[in-house]
Amino acid sequence: MPYASVGQSGPNLQDYLASVASPDATLIFTGHSLGGALSPTLAAWLYGNTQARKNWKNVYVLPTAGATPGNQQVVSFFSEQFPAITDGNQVYDIWNKVLRNTLDIVSHAWLRSDLKKLPTIYSTATTQLEAELQQIVDSVLLVIPPFYTDLPPQFFTGTAPTDTSSTIKEYLEAAAIEHVDAYLELFGLPDEESGAAMRSILAPIAADMKESFVRKFSDAIQRLQANRAAA
Repeated sequence: MPYASVGQSGPNLQDYLASVASPDATLIFTGHSLGGALSPTLAAWLYGNTQARKNWKNVYVLPTAGATPGNQQVVSFFSEQFPAITDGNQVYDIWNKVLRNTLDIVSHAWLRSDLKKLPTIYSTATTQLEAELQQIVDSVLLVIPPFYTDLPPQFFTGTAPTDTSSTIKEYLEAAAIEHVDAYLELFGLPDEESGAAMRSILAPIAADMKESFVRKFSDAIQRLQANRAAA
């Protein structure tokens, strides 16, 4: 089956997609983390009706590790226009659902009930760390509106951390593995057939993603703690 991917789109994404549309091609919106929230949003905006999709054989969405981008109206609209389609026997062989690791803290945002699970999501966190994490979550819950609703999820569970976390940095380092490595392992990347070249590409990308994850979350937590202390 031929596929068209959205890459360098030029000055106007809609014009670009219109120029490459084909009744023999499938268009797939995909993204990880922030992209896991933006890809279904973009798909719904550009192709949120059958008329818009008529020039393509299929328009699918495959988001991973994304936070929820909207409320129940968003979910209802997306689910109606992009119903889930099973395309194989693997957990990831499904279109139009958000692939979520149950141990990934990013995919717990911004549903309030999911955010409340974060202090105890890993049994390896010390009691003192859990209490510190609870304070952080409580601060977030003060500013998060109650309307966020999950897009249709497809769950899997990564390998839970075994090393004890006594600091926020250690907690985030474990969370980074669940947010990056767990998804690569699920898809079998890189496998033996992909060879050294693919592994040399993926390894630094994964390392950079995890480093960026820890840095950005650490900075955000420091700002939250500073705001709480000043309040």
